[in-house]
Amino acid sequence: MPAVIDSLGDSIAVVNDQGLIISVNQAWRTFADNNGGSTELAAGIGIDYLAAVRRAAASDAFAAAALQGSEAVLAGRQTLFTLEYPCNAPDSERWFELYVTPLQGAVKGMIFGHREITARKLNCPRRRESGSNSPA
Repeated sequence: MPAVIDSLGDSIAVVNDQGLIISVNQAWRTFADNNGGSTELAAGIGIDYLAAVRRAAASDAFAAAALQGSEAVLAGRQTLFTLEYPCNAPDSERWFELYVTPLQGAVKGMIFGHREITARKLNCPRRRESGSNSPA
């Protein structure tokens, strides 16, 4: 089964019903390594994902929305939550889409996926604003 999750290009964390990461994929590990994340973050296992989002939600509106949506999925009030959010690098603007779905099977929890959408976010608005129909 690890080969399946590692085949996905999005950064994936599987979180149990207590909010703890129980699995991450290779894209998650690579993103953490390439962006100055700790060894613990890259490994992921045992990190309290929901606690980290709760801490961030105290001062960040995107994190607050992510927390609310994640809690709704965990409680069974939603089957899918998505959110587009900025995650800038020191030298560039970056955007991601978070998606959260319930974990199916015997273990209760959620799957958190992070997909990079920078090109779509940066290119589409410029074309509309400029009135150009040609590709960027």
